Amino acid sequence: MPKIHRKPYSAISRRQLNRRIQGHINESISILGHTAEVLSTESNFISGSTFSHQSEESNSDLAEHATELGDCENGVGGTPLCTVSEGDNVDGLENVSLIEPDSHRPSEGNSVVEEVEASFQDKLAIWAIENNITQSSMSKLLAILKEHPCHSSLPRDARTLLRTPRRTVVKDMAPGKYCHFGLLGVIKIALSHCPSDNIPDTIKLFMCVDGLPLSKSSASQFWPILCSLLSEDKLFGPFVVGLYHGNAKPSSADEFLRDFVDDLKNLLDTGIDFNNRVVTVKLSGIVCDAPAKAFITCTKGHAGYFSCSKCSQEGRYIRGRVCYPSLDYALRTDEGFKSREQEEHHVGNSPLEEISSFGMVTQIPLDYMHLICLGVVRKLLNLWLRAEVPVRLGSRGVKSISGHLMELKTSIPEEFARQPRDLKEIDRWKATEFRQLLLYTGPLVLHSVLPADKYQHFMALHCAVSILASEKYCQIYNEYANSLLHHFVKTFSAIYGPENVSHNVHGLLHLSDDVKKMDPWMPLVHLNLKTTCRN
Repeated sequence: MPKIHRKPYSAISRRQLNRRIQGHINESISILGHTAEVLSTESNFISGSTFSHQSEESNSDLAEHATELGDCENGVGGTPLCTVSEGDNVDGLENVSLIEPDSHRPSEGNSVVEEVEASFQDKLAIWAIENNITQSSMSKLLAILKEHPCHSSLPRDARTLLRTPRRTVVKDMAPGKYCHFGLLGVIKIALSHCPSDNIPDTIKLFMCVDGLPLSKSSASQFWPILCSLLSEDKLFGPFVVGLYHGNAKPSSADEFLRDFVDDLKNLLDTGIDFNNRVVTVKLSGIVCDAPAKAFITCTKGHAGYFSCSKCSQEGRYIRGRVCYPSLDYALRTDEGFKSREQEEHHVGNSPLEEISSFGMVTQIPLDYMHLICLGVVRKLLNLWLRAEVPVRLGSRGVKSISGHLMELKTSIPEEFARQPRDLKEIDRWKATEFRQLLLYTGPLVLHSVLPADKYQHFMALHCAVSILASEKYCQIYNEYANSLLHHFVKTFSAIYGPENVSHNVHGLLHLSDDVKKMDPWMPLVHLNLKTTCRN
């Protein structure tokens, strides 16, 4: 029978949600009712035909007790009144154990009921987590379910259902607080999902750090440490390893990362003992945007003169901003980072440097989402809309682009997370919308609007990113994509002015090298981790 693909709970109406929950309840009732019928039949069979050679008085007594099972409503709440041990001889009553109704001894019927209830309870907990159901809403739903006798054993509170820990170790970390959950537990959870005969020898670990504002009306923010695990060809996570909360980011990177680094160093040295096997752990990469990268590596921020994490080029101060118009640079190395070849690049010692097997340059790739989508593409659009007259498009051109985008709105397939929006809402565009313009709709809607030099310049970026984003062609045509990106950065200075060659535009020069060196799973891990951070 083909599998029915249902909409997620978050995408259905309240009436549909009630119907689906009622369907689960009816299914559980049906299972429990069938269990009771089976037990009642077995009891009658034992009391009637199997012991026919015994005295009529004994048979009638046993049948009277067994018949009480059928009096329980829907087969719930009853206790079978006779049990036969597996392998016993059922030729005589001496092997039958009579159980009083108020006895607390476990029975076959109760075990089946408890198993069904436990399965339903686990599914309910998973549903609540996957659909971000609030604890208050979950508690109200549990109160409704508990009114039915089938689900009387469900907990009253959502915290019990979700097994929320009663106590957590929270420590002060200026200017907020920090809670560390640990690495070992989440790795063992991932290993438990692997077949016992296919436990991997090595698990790859991917880490993400990012700052997340919790409210627009206050400075309250989270700084989570997330990890995804790659075992063979299966990706697990992401998992929260540590979580900081405060009204500003942690004041010390060493204090923020200390628990994580100590955990990781221990696992890298000793491995994990799982099912009498030692599984080694490897830190394959760290995903973070430019500000978070500067924070955890203790280097200059993106507005500094020596801020590039991939090369040693010194920025220039032009028209009130630090920019990088030059194409001459010397690449950084992992060894040079740790030996402080360029002292101006560093502002302190990062605890990540204590991990000897980790490359501080090569294993922290550039952030595609912030560098290209929210960086270069948004900068281009802002220049076309808000720059000075030689660069800025006229109102007719802006209206033409917006009109073309609106015409494509009904033709965008469902695989895209968002449909095109008017350029008037550019300040509210998300990264996926900038990506859609760069890779899909841009070549079409900009063709007849942009001047020839600007359009060809945009198409150089379009072709380069399309190549590097392709799993099939990113290595084959890597050098060609690199030459396109160098041409884009060089021409950017000529068209839009050297003062607009920002940290993000300069970072395009190192993008192809990152793609060439990084783990093949990094793009999927990057998307998974960043999406989880934002959710």
